Amino acid sequence: MSRKKVRAYALLIFFALCLGPAFSFKLLAEVETQPAAGGPGPWEAPAPASPATTPKSLQKERDFIKAQVYFEEAAFRFSRADSYGAWENIAKSVTLAPESPRALELFIQVLASMDDPSILREIEAQRKKSQQLLDLTARHAIKEARALIRQGRLSQAAYLLERTLDTISYHPERTSCSFLIKEAEKEFVQAHLNEGRAQEILHSRITGLLEAARDYLEKGEVLKARLLVGLALILEPRDASALSLYRTVSQRPPVGATVYPKAVQPKRMPSPAVSSPQPVRAARPAQEAVPYWWRKEPAEPVFIDYLDWQLRIHQRLQEVISIDFTDTPLIDIIDFIRDAADVNMVVDEPGVGNRLLIPITIRLTDVRIESCLRWVLSLNGLDYTYRDEALFISDKEFIKEAGQVQIVIYDISDLAGSLRDFVAPGMGWGGGFGQ
Repeated sequence: MSRKKVRAYALLIFFALCLGPAFSFKLLAEVETQPAAGGPGPWEAPAPASPATTPKSLQKERDFIKAQVYFEEAAFRFSRADSYGAWENIAKSVTLAPESPRALELFIQVLASMDDPSILREIEAQRKKSQQLLDLTARHAIKEARALIRQGRLSQAAYLLERTLDTISYHPERTSCSFLIKEAEKEFVQAHLNEGRAQEILHSRITGLLEAARDYLEKGEVLKARLLVGLALILEPRDASALSLYRTVSQRPPVGATVYPKAVQPKRMPSPAVSSPQPVRAARPAQEAVPYWWRKEPAEPVFIDYLDWQLRIHQRLQEVISIDFTDTPLIDIIDFIRDAADVNMVVDEPGVGNRLLIPITIRLTDVRIESCLRWVLSLNGLDYTYRDEALFISDKEFIKEAGQVQIVIYDISDLAGSLRDFVAPGMGWGGGFGQ
């Protein structure tokens, strides 16, 4: 680092400590527009909503400014491949301002660049801490913005929410960030209601979400694109651009099979659906002709295979698991249950719609996977059924209309024995009558 840069940082800290928080925030805004060369980007910790006046809040602001200086120095050293020098500075930055997600990300990058296998556990712990602090910071910022809106301080609320959106929008794929973005978007629009710019702001936010979704789609990150388009539809369900892009995104197969492909989804038409089949006591021989009532479609014998895959899925759904989710989108919970049961699941996206993005809070201990799945789906008006060697998830009314067929096979071989022929006794009549 050059002496001029060190002198500039020293003057910045001096003015911040001497002239008070109002002037320090002005200087901080100027520094944010000049990131370090090769560094990860601007400092993105949410700023306090209003100037502090108490000694405790003043000390917090001083620590924030010091943490930024350490962050810039760490970013500079990390860009010069000085991992240990970056480690010393970023550790001080995270200690002074642990609520900064960008500082925690750089902290993880620095740890990963150091050739020491003993710190792998610390890297994983910092990843979890980064996600928790990101959620906590965003929730606190939304709460502060709501208070500012009630006080009529709309410009400060809009500024705080805009910075919060810029921070959490970098991670739309995380567990609860999609829900936080939705809440922040609503509050951001609410902050401009009294200014008569609500529709304009709403349109600009939807446009920004759709542009980001298109960028992710070009990069092949289909899941992130779907989340952002879904958020745009939550803000304005009738937006034509969002609906058009949603159809385009739904037709693109995801990379790595992290969501359910569109191509494998069946047509929305009534077909035999089986729920919770019972154990089979006797099966028909394979060489026998299959009666018409066991045929899914005309001239398609599926009796033997049809029962085998149903029972296999049903047995896997009887395993016991425990779940604990807080404000988690439905699609993430379905993905977790699918991996736990190791069965095929197909989601009827046209029938489910935006309910895949609705956050759910649920905690179940030692329950069957079948019961767990029914609980999660019932909270959003959904249900599942057995179809074509997979669990088909759709709207509860559609599943009900398709019909729930219960297959139970009973052994009646003892009632189907061959009958013997008996000769009738004589009647004892005369005149040619009788036997």
